[in-house]
Amino acid sequence: MNKLVYLLSAVALVFALGCTPKESPEDTPPPPQAPQGQADALPPDASDAGEAAPAQPVPAGKIVEDYAAGVTTAPGKARSANAKVEMAAVQTAVSSFQVMNGRYPSSLDEVRGDMQPGFDMSPYNYDPATGKVSRK
Repeated sequence: MNKLVYLLSAVALVFALGCTPKESPEDTPPPPQAPQGQADALPPDASDAGEAAPAQPVPAGKIVEDYAAGVTTAPGKARSANAKVEMAAVQTAVSSFQVMNGRYPSSLDEVRGDMQPGFDMSPYNYDPATGKVSRK
């Protein structure tokens, strides 16, 4: 009897999910748009109404300065992000070792096999009592 109830419930669920109307992109109305010529126009008292003024174009010099600042700081940010990811990988290897063996590794050499070949463990300090990894 229970199998019949489960079977009928499953069939009813499949039928109900299969019969829901699907909305196609053609059925979706387009988003509303502002009338031509009025998109940037504000009423004369817009500043009194608390509305934002139209955006002013950004000067080319500002764009170049921002781009140059991004280009010059990007390598440092990438190195910092890479260092954080590598340290997290070492900490994860230590945590995995602890879960599998019931103890922290006595040194980072015990988890070297869990890391990529050639991974340099020298920039890291390790406390075997707590299992914490830090940068030197």
